[in-house]
Formats: sequence, structure tokens, C-alpha cells
Amino acid sequence: MWLKDGDKNTKFFHSKANQRKKANEIKRLKDVHGCWWHGEENVERILVDYFTEVFTSSDPLEVDKTCEVVAGKLNDEQVRWCSQPFAREEVEEAILQMHPLKAPGPDGLPDLFYQKYWSIVGTEVCKLVLDILNNTTSPELINNTHIVLIPKCKNPNSPKDFRPISLCNVIMKMVTKTIANRLESILPEIIDEEWTYNRQCTHSHGMFPLAKEKKERNDGSQVGHVKGV
Repeated sequence: MWLKDGDKNTKFFHSKANQRKKANEIKRLKDVHGCWWHGEENVERILVDYFTEVFTSSDPLEVDKTCEVVAGKLNDEQVRWCSQPFAREEVEEAILQMHPLKAPGPDGLPDLFYQKYWSIVGTEVCKLVLDILNNTTSPELINNTHIVLIPKCKNPNSPKDFRPISLCNVIMKMVTKTIANRLESILPEIIDEEWTYNRQCTHSHGMFPLAKEKKERNDGSQVGHVKGV
């Protein structure tokens, strides 16, 4: 039935779309005190308050003092490689590596648009990306993000049952992907071999349970003194 009528502007399609929208709606949530709240405004307030607290540090670590006791791992050649200006070829490599149909950000465009019409938009896009990477152009105008909540369980009832993901503009993803590709070649030099970075690692899914356990053991601590994992 879906193969026949699913993609058409039919009653069946809109019925399925409405069912999905209704199923994804967060009608009520439990706050940190165990109280239930109903209504869009209350749900929004609980979520904003929760994730603001999670991602805001009230006691920032002193990074400068930490860097004083951490020895440098890169040689002069690697430092030069990281410091040299980015080139158009690196930007083009980045866009070709990106998944064509990932969920779009605020620009509403999938990566596929840029991949398919690169011969038309490539020059201007590369100029903008390279201006951000090499010059003083601020990414503020394109650094807008949609934050979407993904349920961690079947029946989520509190903010901690959701995982936020960020949907960025494609051009901003090009910027970060180009930087990531540049850093990829030196990561084995600065990461312990037991945690060697591998973009195609088939065991990377095992990192999520470990990170989840660490987060739970932190129990909201901003300092994060974990005694064991």
C-alpha cells in the first residue's frame, strides 16, 4: 500500500503523516522534582532549563594551567601542515565525502544539492568557506543550527530520556569537515594507540555505552570527577 500511494498527495499519505506527527509530539514531561507538566509552553520551559544546565559550566577548568603540564606531541613538519592555508581541493574533498541526504539544517538544503550543482555554485561556496577558514570572515551568518530531540527509549517522560542532535547548514558542515580531514592525519600522533582514531572503525558504536555510563556516573557534576568506569 505504501509503495503504491505513500509518496502521493493522497488521503492515505496525509493520514500517515498526521499519525507520525502525533506520535512524535511531546504532550507532557516530568521535571527534576518528579512533577508532571502539560502544554507546549511548560514542556519547552522544562527542556530548555534542563539542557541549559547540562551544557553550561559554572566552574570552568583552567585550560591554560593544564596546557602548561601537557607536552607537545607534534613535530615541526606537522605543525606547519596544520598551520598552512586551506585550499579549494580540501573543500571539494569534504563536500564529496558528506552524506547526500542527511537531514537538512536551517538552510533547508541537503548535501546532495551542492554535490549535484557544484559546477554552478562551487566557486562562490569555496570562496566563502576559505574566507572563514583562512581569513577573518565570521561564520556567524551561517552558524545557525536546528536542535532536534531524539528519544532514547520507547516512552520518554523526562528530559534525560532525550538526546539532542544538531542539524547544521551545509556550508558550516563543509567548514568543520575540511578541518576534520586536515586533523585526521595527525590524530594518531596525539591519541593513545588503544584509542586510535579510525573514521571507518566498525567498533565505534561501542563508545556510546561507555560515554553514557560515564555521564551517568558524573551525575550532573560540572567538574566530572569519575572514580571508575
